Amino acid sequence: MFPALSTWSEEVRHLKETAVAGDHWGGDMPPIVRAYRADGTRIGEVVSPTVNRDDGLVAAMMMANVFIAEVIWMAVDARVTSEVNNPVTGKPWKIGEMQDLAKVGLDVSGLLQETIVLMSFQRDGTVDGLQLPYRVEGKTVRWEEPFTPDQTIGMLVDAVIDKAFKGPSMVDAAIRDGLMTEDEREEMEPRIIATVLDQFLQRGYIVLLDGPTASMN
Repeated sequence: MFPALSTWSEEVRHLKETAVAGDHWGGDMPPIVRAYRADGTRIGEVVSPTVNRDDGLVAAMMMANVFIAEVIWMAVDARVTSEVNNPVTGKPWKIGEMQDLAKVGLDVSGLLQETIVLMSFQRDGTVDGLQLPYRVEGKTVRWEEPFTPDQTIGMLVDAVIDKAFKGPSMVDAAIRDGLMTEDEREEMEPRIIATVLDQFLQRGYIVLLDGPTASMN
């Protein structure tokens, strides 16, 4: 019903190459979210305004809670390692520390691997992943062999599943909280969608929607 996650690889690679060649976002690729309905049709795609991974999480929440996506794909530019602890602090890695080590000029060869992490989240809790490792030489991206990781990025997986899929839709939450009635659903849904989209555009998100977007059922 849904396309394979690997079919997204070439589009994501192209965006990464564009970021490096044009020095957009400092050469890093911002998180991208793509969403599908239960019947397999694509809802659309959202490109985050910054390289902050949390911006991608916010986009995933919008697709899940506003457009009621059944499947969410996310692409994140990341650095990964097999080491449990940060060798500088001797403690488990915290969010952002791998990027910090690379940016301050420390030699991270052999410690950190630059990669695009592709993840697929389903409403039933199923999670799949694919990594596209690379190295940057000047303004050129050299791609290495993609592989399926033993495990996906745990904290991000938990956040998407818990915050995006386990909560009520935005309309259901408004009805629950007494902000509107069930009888107002049909009239209010398009207005809520338009308001949310406007807020995302004002924050710098690029939102590309496919097909009809007037229903959140």
